Amino acid sequence: MKKIALVTGASRGIGFETARRLSESFYVVGGATKQEGVDRVNEALGSLGEGIIIKVDEDDSVKNAFEYLEGKKLLPSVVVNNAGITSDNLLVRMKPNEWDSVINTNLNGLYRIVRPCLRKMMKERWGRIINISSVVASTGNAGQVNYVA
Repeated sequence: MKKIALVTGASRGIGFETARRLSESFYVVGGATKQEGVDRVNEALGSLGEGIIIKVDEDDSVKNAFEYLEGKKLLPSVVVNNAGITSDNLLVRMKPNEWDSVINTNLNGLYRIVRPCLRKMMKERWGRIINISSVVASTGNAGQVNYVA
C-alpha cells in the first residue's frame, strides 16, 4: 500500500491542489470542515484517497478523525498543515474571540494534527511535516497581527 498523506484544508485552493498532486504518489486523506468540502475531495481523488471532516480548532473533531484513521489503518506519514483562517482587525480593536479563533485554528490546530502522527513516524523512522503559510506570516499586514502570530 502507498504511504498515507494528510492534507488539512484540502477542499479548495492550495490544499485542494496539494492533495490532488500528492495523490499521484500517496494515498491522500483530505481534511475539510464541511460535508461539501469532503464531497469535493472524494470526487477529485476517487480511489486515490478520501475526504473527512476535521475541524482543527476542535479537540473532539481531531480526536474523532484520528480514531477513524487509526481504525482504517490510515495514520499518515506525511502531514501538510494547510488549514488556516483570518479574522482581520487592528489589534487595538480586536476582540478576544477574533484573536482566539485564529490562534486556535492556525497554531493550536497544527499541534492537534501533528501530535497523533508522530509515534507512527518515529516507529517507521520516516515522516514529513509540511507547514503552509502565507507570505504575510513573514512580512506582516495591517490588521493581521493574530494571523502573523
